[in-house]
Amino acid sequence: DDQSPADGQSTTEGGCAVCPDCEVCPGTIPPGYKEYECKGYYKMHYEAKNWEDAKAACESEGGYLAVIDSPDEVAVPMSFVRRYRLQHILLGFFDKNKRGNYHTVLDQPMTYLAWAPGEPNNRGVENCGSFFKGAFNDMNCEVEAPFLCELYA
Repeated sequence: DDQSPADGQSTTEGGCAVCPDCEVCPGTIPPGYKEYECKGYYKMHYEAKNWEDAKAACESEGGYLAVIDSPDEVAVPMSFVRRYRLQHILLGFFDKNKRGNYHTVLDQPMTYLAWAPGEPNNRGVENCGSFFKGAFNDMNCEVEAPFLCELYA
């Protein structure tokens, strides 16, 4: 059944708005990705990798290291931290110029900043992003941790 909304219109499916111009179409979701409360499609990887390897793994699946860009979206990594008692989850932001100028893996300046108190602190050359105890944290890019991938929406 091939139904598509009229040009420029969106429909509602399962309580979520479905836009005709979205890059993620039903039936094309890679294995392991699940929709979380209409925020997008995510996949948690529990096998720890360093930040660059995690970024490459997400890209090989057609996604990217997750970019948390709203208070509502914080619920996604938080659900994994709570459920599986994880310390860190690697996320898709980094200190692009190594001067405290954080950007997303989508090459955009970070618009939502939910840093933990005292972060970013660049302790021991920390230029990659993670989620730690419910907030953003900068960490050494070589430290291995589980990571969260997101699909383009």
